[in-house]
Amino acid sequence: MLKTSPGPATPDKLPLFAWANQICADDDQERGIVLASMNMWNNVINAWWPLVFYPATDAPRFTKGMWAMIGTAIATLGVTALVYVLERREKGRIEPLAENYSREDFKEQKDGELEGGIRKYDNMQQ
Repeated sequence: MLKTSPGPATPDKLPLFAWANQICADDDQERGIVLASMNMWNNVINAWWPLVFYPATDAPRFTKGMWAMIGTAIATLGVTALVYVLERREKGRIEPLAENYSREDFKEQKDGELEGGIRKYDNMQQ
């Protein structure tokens, strides 16, 4: 059975929010912007979706709504594949950089700097 509302209570949204949270876990600001924009667009679509695609005049068939849901499902598969590929590509770029360094390269010194000239984030007040 096809769902009749793209709203936030549908279970298909939960994995998308969890996936976005996991992908953006390294950057709090990016994660905040991504999750807030996902939530905002979800609410924007939820406001007009039933009015446009499921009007009472189309009952009981809701043909426009079913075609819209098929299109949405296909688009979701495409976007999911794109996000998967981009996430793998980003991970492939980051992991080789991490392999060049060990924990010993980043031992903390007394003045708040790390070896290699990298300053700690908390102490970057100018």
